[in-house]
Amino acid sequence: MADMLSTGVSALLAYKRALDTTGHNIANVNTEGYSRQRVEFGTNVGQQLGGHYIGNGVHINSIERLQERFVFDQILEAGARQAGLQRMSGLTSQVDRLFSDTATSMSAPLRDFFSAADGVAAEPLSTAARQVMLDQAEDVVARGRLLTDQLNQLESEANQQVSQLANDINDVITDLARLNRDIGLAEASAAGAPANDLRDSRDLQLTKLSEMLSISTVTQDDGSINVFTAKGQPLVIGLQASSVLAAQSGYADGRQELNLQTPSGLQPITSDGSGVLGGINSFRSEVLDPTVAQLGRVMAGLALAANEQQAQGVDLYGNFGAPLFSLPTLSGQPHSSNTGNAQLSGVFSDAASLGTENFELSFDGANWTARGLNTGNNLTISGAGTPADPLLVEGLSFTVSGSANAGDNFQVKAGLNALNNLSVALDDPSGIAAAAPIRSSSSIINQGNGSIDTGTVLDINDPNLLTTATIEFTDPNNFTINGSGPFTFTAGDPIDANGWRVVINGNPATGDQFTVSATPAGSSDNRNALSMANLGTNNILAGGTASVTGTHSSMIARIGSQARSADIQLGAQTAVRGELQNRLEAVSGVNLDEEAANLVKFQQSYQAAAQVIATADTLFQTLIAAVRR
Repeated sequence: MADMLSTGVSALLAYKRALDTTGHNIANVNTEGYSRQRVEFGTNVGQQLGGHYIGNGVHINSIERLQERFVFDQILEAGARQAGLQRMSGLTSQVDRLFSDTATSMSAPLRDFFSAADGVAAEPLSTAARQVMLDQAEDVVARGRLLTDQLNQLESEANQQVSQLANDINDVITDLARLNRDIGLAEASAAGAPANDLRDSRDLQLTKLSEMLSISTVTQDDGSINVFTAKGQPLVIGLQASSVLAAQSGYADGRQELNLQTPSGLQPITSDGSGVLGGINSFRSEVLDPTVAQLGRVMAGLALAANEQQAQGVDLYGNFGAPLFSLPTLSGQPHSSNTGNAQLSGVFSDAASLGTENFELSFDGANWTARGLNTGNNLTISGAGTPADPLLVEGLSFTVSGSANAGDNFQVKAGLNALNNLSVALDDPSGIAAAAPIRSSSSIINQGNGSIDTGTVLDINDPNLLTTATIEFTDPNNFTINGSGPFTFTAGDPIDANGWRVVINGNPATGDQFTVSATPAGSSDNRNALSMANLGTNNILAGGTASVTGTHSSMIARIGSQARSADIQLGAQTAVRGELQNRLEAVSGVNLDEEAANLVKFQQSYQAAAQVIATADTLFQTLIAAVRR
């Protein structure tokens, strides 16, 4: 009876633990990160009686935590990618709305500016038309600043997210280090039995951390988990958590970056594009920075081309056109690690060569090199950095003052500078140079049927450009210019002199005269205004292969494509993670129907074990009673 009693007691205790575990599963059916637990029974070693072994009951081998570790690791990776795409999609869609909304897009101001220039060409003497053109130029600048303000707000939002991310990561990795400690203590005190609930809590923290940045994990023999960034930087080593903080880059440009605090100083945390950090960094490098740089190129390119076109014409006062836009000067932001005292100052110089990204200028002790900050591509650079031989890179001209040492670096954000500081320089409508600087005419007493075109300017800086020149034919095949010559005449061939070119067609007669002279004040000539109106569609950017409006349209299309792509990828990654989560839930999730069945099964087993004990007691009492007789 003693053996029967101990057998019943072991069963009673085992099924009590099974009922406790089942109840624990049911209680945590809605607990985030909980993994279903299962009792594993084992047979006690039997007792030898004579030539036989008599069973000695049951014991609990372990309480197993049901989880597919491989699937869980896949969920960490999928969750990181999903979180990165979610952040990328959310931020990119804001930029897309900003540039596609007619209330904020640059499309309408650009179109209206060139339309106003066309209006001046139609009515070159109209003060109202000229004022409209100046107003539209102001609208272009104002819209550029509005877009810049909105993009800067997105930069500030990204900075705030990075700062918050640093706090959240520190909280999670601190919890992970604590859980490593608690798990080690708990399992050591339980002879190595797994601390299931603590391990669930740790996995939940790992899931949260993987959504912040891409991580890798290594499980140690003592049950602790070491956590690293995707690039191998340590976040948690055993019981020790690293410290993460947000700080500006070495260029002190206001951009917050995530850093790991190490004994040797701050170490930037690199990202592979996954997690919230990866989404923010991808947004910055693939959307925000290129958008600012390209919009700045459109604005600076327009300003350079408009100013150049102004200089090619004369205003209503008869003077060469003054700049329409005021372009800002540039500076290279020195890196905090620079050892020299060099300063870089620059100007926008060439619309066709303006680049599409921020870049870094580096000095190796002898030569300067340039590298795109978003693509990492080497950029073409020339010059020595002196006033006579400035550094020429990406349509910009830089002069170096002071001394640069080997290893010194400078950051240039030309597009942002243009957007922040571009302004309209001209405030007098009469200052719009609508007329070409020269005009041509035929003498009214000419006898032949020769005709002269309006002429074009070859060299605006020629000192004799505005000097009146008379072309006189000494005979039908020869002519002089202000008495110089004679020169052979061929109908339709260009005649170049004093920085201008004219073409005479037909058959001039001996003595016929044609005059090229300066356009007078108050002229109704509109040739330069027509050229100004065509700047929107002329290929003045990208080495003469892209127009202002075309570049702006392609930029909008690129942003829209990026927003749609991020959204599509997010949908696909969400589906992937959902499928993985379902696979994990099939193993780890609590099924109330199954637990209810287990509850009944273990309750009946418990009752049966109690009946075994009661039977053993009855037999024992019968034996005692028999002995008493």
